[in-house]
Amino acid sequence: MGLCKPAHRSLLPQHFSEHHFSEYGFCASPALTLAAVAPVTNNIRLGTGITVLPLNHPLRLAEEIALLDLISDGRGDFGVGRGFQPIEYRGFHVDQSHSHENAVMRAPMPTGAAPSCG
Repeated sequence: MGLCKPAHRSLLPQHFSEHHFSEYGFCASPALTLAAVAPVTNNIRLGTGITVLPLNHPLRLAEEIALLDLISDGRGDFGVGRGFQPIEYRGFHVDQSHSHENAVMRAPMPTGAAPSCG
């Protein structure tokens, strides 16, 4: 938890991005990492910098983010994206050429909202 100590003192938000199979990032599960940070912080916002939607099951992800929000007493932020590293897609045997469609179909939306593919 040494990564979070400066943010805890200065009240800067903590955002962790999801990365796999590379040295680009250390965080395979932003929600799990932030759930560990939540009990040792009080006021900072805790968010996923990017959660790669095409690499995650949408219902499982919704449950994890909801649990993070409960654990953090409403301080959770949820950032999403479709990722860009081919090694991550290959590692999960996911076709990256469909990442846009997969991300749009898995993106959380308010009730009654329609996805924008612009």
